[in-house]
Amino acid sequence: MTSRAVQSLGAVALIPLVLTSCTDRAPDAPPATASPATTSASADPRGEITQAYVDFWAVGNAVAREDPGTWRTKLESVAVDPQLSRMLDNLGALQSRSLTVYGATREHVTNIDIAGDIATVQDCQDASGTGQADAKTGAHKTVGVPRSPVTARMQHDTDGKWRVAEVSYPGGTC
Repeated sequence: MTSRAVQSLGAVALIPLVLTSCTDRAPDAPPATASPATTSASADPRGEITQAYVDFWAVGNAVAREDPGTWRTKLESVAVDPQLSRMLDNLGALQSRSLTVYGATREHVTNIDIAGDIATVQDCQDASGTGQADAKTGAHKTVGVPRSPVTARMQHDTDGKWRVAEVSYPGGTC
């Protein structure tokens, strides 16, 4: 079954796609040539951005196995709209189909472009240890792919934290 067919069913085969709602286009972002530092003239925020991006996937991978009443609060620590709403909608869709997710992704950030309070992260993500599982039995239904290009638009919020605002999958391999 193709990714498009899976999307049309309202569920996707891979954990990152499930939690982030796959799009074929890159997230809206400033031109990649802009890259001024956002926290201070002497600090390079790339390490902070990378950690926030990795934390986003860790929380996203874990939250599906937790009480739905905690999803929003936990996801708000790592995501903002439109990504936050997409993840909540997709988690609800999984739950309604008696599905959950298993495993964890492995992030391999390859580039970060920064323009003010917006950062664009390029990742060659390994999702081969993740997928959908039956919520009752834990039986694995799908498995992710090892070299999936991911683009994330991140936003530096007024509280000083970077959060994921949008995730897309440009296709191909990396």
